[in-house]
Amino acid sequence: MLATGNGDVVENLTVRRFQVNGVLFTKAYGDDSDTSPPVRSVLVGYRASYVTTYNNGQYGLYAFFARKGRFDHDYVSGHPDSGIYIGQCQPCDALVTDVVAEHNAIGYEGTNASGNLIITKSRWSHNRVGLTPNSQTMERLAPQRERCDCWQHPH
Repeated sequence: MLATGNGDVVENLTVRRFQVNGVLFTKAYGDDSDTSPPVRSVLVGYRASYVTTYNNGQYGLYAFFARKGRFDHDYVSGHPDSGIYIGQCQPCDALVTDVVAEHNAIGYEGTNASGNLIITKSRWSHNRVGLTPNSQTMERLAPQRERCDCWQHPH
């Protein structure tokens, strides 16, 4: 399933044995831009809740070049790449919560994904790798980074 509109919501859906991705949220595909979309085409606002994806061809839940998203109460299993992938966003403004990811090559992968990205209250089991945050130059927005408005202890 491909979702390319701002504010897309997918709920109570099962996607299995699809040739590519279970659910993909992006503006990078589905518009008239070239293969490296301009910054203006970032998808803003997405959510997948109570979604099950298993045994699909690549990713289970996939948010690419998208901001302000949420994956919650989802189950992802049996993907040869990642169960959940969030990539190429700065800031991501994304939340992954109450997710179960098992029997994937990678439970969660975040390539060039940073800036208010929270992963909490989820279970990653029987994956080849549980969580993989990484940076690479094959996608935009490398390296990952986070602005820290940290309170500093006075000396």
